[in-house]
Amino acid sequence: MYYLEGDEDDEWATIVKFDTELFKKERELEKQRNAEFKKKMKNELDKQLIEKNARKGDEKVEYEAYVEL
Repeated sequence: MYYLEGDEDDEWATIVKFDTELFKKERELEKQRNAEFKKKMKNELDKQLIEKNARKGDEKVEYEAYVEL
């Protein structure tokens, strides 16, 4: 099969354009995954901080009760 020079250039341009769009979509998905991961990590760390502060509060109450005895 013979290609006219212009047709071959058009095919390569189409392939390059497709690859570029695919790369952009993959990069955007990666950004979204990173954002989700960061959000989950922040939520987990916030949860741990709340639990830590609750334990400190409980320990303080227990200590104060002990001191009163």
